[in-house]
Amino acid sequence: MQLVLICVTFHVYIDSYKLIDLYWNMHMIKNLLKNTFKFDKRWWVGSVLLILIATFIFFGLHPHYRFVGIIVMLIACSLLFFRSIWPWITCLVFLAFTAFLWILGPSGYKFASLIPILVIILIISICYLKNPIKRLIILAVSVFSLILSIIEIPIVLSSENDAKPEMKYIIVLGAAVYGKDPSISLRNRMDAAISYLRKNPDTKAIVSGGQGKGEDISEAECMYQYMIHKGIEKDRIIIEDKSTSTMENLAYSKNFLNEKYSEEIIGIVSSSYHLYRAKYMAESIGLKVCGIPCEDGYPIYMIGMYIREGFAAIKLWSIGTFERDSCIASANMIIR
Repeated sequence: MQLVLICVTFHVYIDSYKLIDLYWNMHMIKNLLKNTFKFDKRWWVGSVLLILIATFIFFGLHPHYRFVGIIVMLIACSLLFFRSIWPWITCLVFLAFTAFLWILGPSGYKFASLIPILVIILIISICYLKNPIKRLIILAVSVFSLILSIIEIPIVLSSENDAKPEMKYIIVLGAAVYGKDPSISLRNRMDAAISYLRKNPDTKAIVSGGQGKGEDISEAECMYQYMIHKGIEKDRIIIEDKSTSTMENLAYSKNFLNEKYSEEIIGIVSSSYHLYRAKYMAESIGLKVCGIPCEDGYPIYMIGMYIREGFAAIKLWSIGTFERDSCIASANMIIR
């Protein structure tokens, strides 16, 4: 009997030791997790910023660059273990993204590279500068953001579909081609044009866009092949494959309009965020136009594109006249 009691006591002691040891280990793990995942407002802001950049790269740029988006996402997760230097890690990523947009990005992205520069300035000012300077920088960035928001108003208002039925011509503006395959933006524009052409059988389409870097065929040729494949008759499609910018798209396409139709309303098919500039440029060269917006892309991509258009609108208002005159002169030389 005594032996049984001794054995039971020994087992109870062992089990109690295991429970205490388990509790101790769990307590340590709990503290580790608590210290690791404790709420740090500034760190969370840095992580969210990097995740947004990663998402924009993954969904908004060429598929070949998607691995960069994954790398940036991993860097965002790594901030968990490098809290003390998170501002510098975040700033370096944004600086690299700025360099990418400026050097390797498609035409028009250079103005968008100002956004990550503003983010870098804000991070450094909030984390390291003294209050008077910090407040001044935050005020300046806030004023700039307010101005950009006001600029966005006409861009958003112009994104609505105001197409008229039975127009004689529509102009389909080009977008990126990857090799011989249309980008998502270009595919969406072509689908919008095809939808209008099917509803209006007497309308003709001018597909406009030259051959850019990384494109095996011109944007116009890509659109022509795609629309033929979708059942649009060849004699309803006119190819303009010399242009390299939106202004050239419109100026060169105007050459294909019969004199009696040049005074009629022409439809412009493009992305919703692009219609304000396209209409503005078309009216500056004497065209009467309405907009046919295509289906929008990913939300994060569209936000980036609308911001980019804000900078593009500033450029248009600043030097648009010079670009217009140059394109009209080039268009007249093509006619000759």
